[in-house]
Amino acid sequence: MSSSILALLPVGASAAALWNPLVPRAASKVEIPSVEDWEARAKEENRELCVIYPDTLGRDDGPKIMDALNDKCHSNSLVVLPGTTYHINTNMTTLGLQDVQIHLYGTMLWSPDIEYWLSVSMPVGFQNQSTVWYFGGDNVVWDGYGVGTLDGNGQV
Repeated sequence: MSSSILALLPVGASAAALWNPLVPRAASKVEIPSVEDWEARAKEENRELCVIYPDTLGRDDGPKIMDALNDKCHSNSLVVLPGTTYHINTNMTTLGLQDVQIHLYGTMLWSPDIEYWLSVSMPVGFQNQSTVWYFGGDNVVWDGYGVGTLDGNGQV
């Protein structure tokens, strides 16, 4: 089975309908497996493992997400984002992913700086839109377990 996503999160878009960041994580009752559990699963499935934690001071997490998806965990991998909030303050390009499973337990939160995003947005060729994240590949699976959220600050 082949899948491809060419662009994600047009400027001003929001995918926050599945999870309200004002509700404490405990209310979601989602059990996050331990790093040891993820390591065992990666070994069993013969995959690379990237566990990405958010910056503790709330700085931009985009570069480390891109580093993982464009380098070590570009193919045949598990990418785990177990943190509560990942701040995204830069545009991202992660294309050509192959057989990647992404497990998001928190929120990827794009900054509300619309003027900045308009200055760095990238065109979506087949639509009259722009985006701040080119994302794509084959056999890429996202699982948010009913709580993982991509929040583009669409109502700013």
